[in-house]
Amino acid sequence: MKRVLVVGCNGQFGSIFTKKLLEEGICVDGMDRHPVPQQSTALENYWPGDISALDEKATSPLGVADCVLLCVPEMTVIDSIPALRNRVKRDGLVVDIASVKTRIADAVHRASPAFGYLSIHPMFGPHENFESRNICVVSLRENENGSHFIRLLYKWKAKLTSLTAAEHDKNTAYIQSLTHAVIVNFVSTLAQAQRPFDTLISLTTPIQHTLLALCARIVTGDSALYWNIQTENPFASEARECFLREWNALSNTIERTDHEAFEKVCRDVAKYLEPNRAGLAKLAARLIQMANGRE
Repeated sequence: MKRVLVVGCNGQFGSIFTKKLLEEGICVDGMDRHPVPQQSTALENYWPGDISALDEKATSPLGVADCVLLCVPEMTVIDSIPALRNRVKRDGLVVDIASVKTRIADAVHRASPAFGYLSIHPMFGPHENFESRNICVVSLRENENGSHFIRLLYKWKAKLTSLTAAEHDKNTAYIQSLTHAVIVNFVSTLAQAQRPFDTLISLTTPIQHTLLALCARIVTGDSALYWNIQTENPFASEARECFLREWNALSNTIERTDHEAFEKVCRDVAKYLEPNRAGLAKLAARLIQMANGRE
């Protein structure tokens, strides 16, 4: 894999992948909607354009790239797949980093391209250091360039988990969509109850302070991204409904003053966490210590 076209190279992950690929000695071309490159000046070539609406001039980098890396939103990926079908070389590779996978898998299946296709999901915000960070890998069409790209991720010391598209979406609905919704709803409850924030912040324990901080991170981020995580994942609604059932069950247990049932819930949760419970408890202790110091 000697030449890579990074689409969305001006974006956060696009610029990060561009830098990392250049450090590997790979020739990197860039494409973005902006008329000029905003990040790397080491790009071999730069094409302003929309990958989902290519003109003839913008198609030239596709035919020479060993890998086309799509650092663009899910719907742009889906819209671009038919156009890529006859423009990417047969032994080439297309990679996307979208956060929802089943619709992309369906689009690739319908297009039935000759090139390889790898759909990855970095389970972290834009960060140059991939070491020990989780990346989910959904391999839709395997080839040698796909294997090479995966070897790069391992070289960068990422922690890879391979799943099908459906497995990815179902699991991220619970680990991502549900988590964001619960955290935002926690603080929304405080706001709707008209609890004075200055008083609450003066009373918070480190645990509540950490939750407020996590909520602040979400609501000051890209609202469109968090909205898409809720609405585009086909299993997100199921995850929220499951949470409501568990919430109602726990609330009823408390209302009945059923201490035995409450203890059983705690035991069941502890058992579920068991493979990593000790490590998670240590992480919680460090977070609480940081919150105590208000770092």
